[in-house]
Amino acid sequence: MQVEATAIVDEAPAGAYFIMMTHDHSLDFSLTQRIMRRELAASKSLCGVATNSTSCSAR
Repeated sequence: MQVEATAIVDEAPAGAYFIMMTHDHSLDFSLTQRIMRRELAASKSLCGVATNSTSCSAR
C-alpha cells in the first residue's frame, strides 16, 4: 500500500490537491514529505492532533 500511495503523489499532475487519511504514522510522514517537496502542488497544509503536530515539527 505504501508504494502505491507514494506513486500516486509522485505521478499527480501539476496543481493537484492532496487529501491524506491513513492510520499509519510512518506512511503519513512519508506522504507528507513527498507532498511538501512538490513544487507544483496547488496547496500544502497539514492538520492533526497536537501530539502528531509536535512530533512532525520536531522532525
